[in-house]
Amino acid sequence: MTDLSSASIDAAIARKNIGKRSPDNAKISKAYADAQGEMVEPPMNGVGYHKNRYATMADIRKVTRSVSAKHGLSLCFSVDAAENYIATLRHSSGEWFSVSYPLRFTTDERKMTAAHMTQQSTLTYAERRCLLMIWGISGEEEEGEGLPPKEETKKEDTVNGAIVTPIDESF
Repeated sequence: MTDLSSASIDAAIARKNIGKRSPDNAKISKAYADAQGEMVEPPMNGVGYHKNRYATMADIRKVTRSVSAKHGLSLCFSVDAAENYIATLRHSSGEWFSVSYPLRFTTDERKMTAAHMTQQSTLTYAERRCLLMIWGISGEEEEGEGLPPKEETKKEDTVNGAIVTPIDESF
């Protein structure tokens, strides 16, 4: 069975795209490890369409910016010719590494009337995913967490394969 959770997709993307880095990386590696040691999980203040809770961009930035700056780390974002969103973590020494996230813009002409909003949403989502990937932050609940519990269905008993339903004697 294929795991299609956002965490497994991000892990696959990270495995494929994290290989881009500066030739030297000792200083950024130390700064990155120190920063990650101080990083805390952002609060899950956002609520999604399916009532799942997630960390908002503002909360992710609040958690990451001060810690990364303290260690001489900064992030910059760009889009390459293959329509991948690139997040590059830079160190004050000049060392860097990057991750990328594939963008999926719509080409459906019926949806192009709001293309600029769709593109902005796509870019914001990609930035959020890159921030979470690069820092190893869990920015959303695991699938199923936060959702209202499913209503329990009435269980029926079986005797020799036949369904036995209790008799309602309240009438």
